[in-house]
Amino acid sequence: MLFEVSERPFRRRMAARRRLGLPVQKQLLTIYLSDHLAGATGAVQRLSQMTSQHSDLDVHAELVTLASEVEQDRGVLLDIIERVGVRPQRLKLVAGRFGEVLGRLKRNGRVWSRSPLTPLVEIEAIHAGVSGKFSLWQSLGAHADTLGLDANDLADLQDRARTQLRVLEQCHAGLAPGAFTD
Repeated sequence: MLFEVSERPFRRRMAARRRLGLPVQKQLLTIYLSDHLAGATGAVQRLSQMTSQHSDLDVHAELVTLASEVEQDRGVLLDIIERVGVRPQRLKLVAGRFGEVLGRLKRNGRVWSRSPLTPLVEIEAIHAGVSGKFSLWQSLGAHADTLGLDANDLADLQDRARTQLRVLEQCHAGLAPGAFTD
């Protein structure tokens, strides 16, 4: 046929566009980085609340260190966002902050006093966030050349996230025994 259209050249062109970082990839990168920035924003707020509200816990020192590191990592993410030239989606940042505030309203079976379950649930939420952050650094590392990022810096950030996960697992182990008792 004279006007037969093959899908193969179209698919190859689209794959090449994605590899070259043309608009489709930038839109997806914006969504991805905005999602992670919203999560990081919520995590910074949650850890700030935890360090002020749980100063009596045996894991308080670890929480203070972790809060500082997570805030630094959020700053690194903001630098990356600026460097790759995307604009964070403001609505997602607001949603991240709002979600953290809503999380504070969860009483865990208590109205007037702190539930022993609360620190454990919060540690688990932060663990999930740091696990996501590890994956973020891993994904960006896979595209470091295309994005103009330093793969070694991203590998260092992955190592830091791994260390944070180990610290959170230790905190969890310390909190779990008292989580279901008064």
